[in-house]
Amino acid sequence: MIKIVTTILLVCIPMLLPARLQAQGMRSSLDVNTGHLFSEWTLGDGVQAKVMLESGFPKIVIDKSFATKYYAQLGIGLAEAPANTYVALWGGAQKYPVTHTVDDSLAVNGVKLRLEALVVDFRDVNSPSWRSCDVVFPVADLGGAVEFNIKERYMRTLLDGYTLPQGFTSWNVERDKRTRGLCVAATLEVCDTSGRCEELTGDFLLDLGAGNALTLNKNRADVAEFTARCDRMLLKDTTRFHSNQATQLQIIVPFSSRLLGIETRGGFIPAMKLFHGVDAYAGLVGPRFFENSAFIFDFDRNKLYVKQSGTGYHNTTTQ
Repeated sequence: MIKIVTTILLVCIPMLLPARLQAQGMRSSLDVNTGHLFSEWTLGDGVQAKVMLESGFPKIVIDKSFATKYYAQLGIGLAEAPANTYVALWGGAQKYPVTHTVDDSLAVNGVKLRLEALVVDFRDVNSPSWRSCDVVFPVADLGGAVEFNIKERYMRTLLDGYTLPQGFTSWNVERDKRTRGLCVAATLEVCDTSGRCEELTGDFLLDLGAGNALTLNKNRADVAEFTARCDRMLLKDTTRFHSNQATQLQIIVPFSSRLLGIETRGGFIPAMKLFHGVDAYAGLVGPRFFENSAFIFDFDRNKLYVKQSGTGYHNTTTQ
């Protein structure tokens, strides 16, 4: 997730409905690396691009070297960015200048989409995931409904009026206006080996840019209290995790857990003080949480659909 500070944010961001209508039925590969979702797309006139999928910030971001090398084949125009325009990773003090902006259209896997994007030199960004891709793409720009199947390694946009396949559970979601992502009200249950359980009810942000399967937000008093109640399930030695003292990192290691109808055995759940801007949320749900499931973000119906096809998830903690 990133934040954008720019003089041009006073301009209303359009909902890009024409792009949504044109993107129906698009299908592409899907992969998980460092807890993030990546897809290989063909852009413009046959340009292969590695795309990191996001749902935690509102703008498409393109690597400067990629954009300047292929702008002719991509068929896009680059305009110099206004002064004092930059992006910053959430929780980080460093700002990364926006060198150009794009207001154009772009062929994505043969489908013409409306494109409003920022251009940043990814070599300067303090994130291995950013440096390994060409484009960071918020899935809200695909609009409509987008299905992800991490286990079978594909994503696709669904046609208007699609019929939900059998086996999916339905959850109401709300739009996060700041990130254009989705959030869901749900209850997390964690249990120890004796079957004694603790519960946390709150709103969770569905953040495809989150490296962990699930991260709890200790900025909130109810989360801190929940973590204290889980003392018997806390990992006492956290030195193997990358963290700093300011995060107040704690690791919950339950025997089993349940959230959004997904039951997990093993794994762990980090609880820490997160970046400013998500204080309203009990935690973040990252793509690794769904790695044995299929899930659908439906931006029109304000729904999340989940189908569990395996048990558990494998987690790592990243900072």
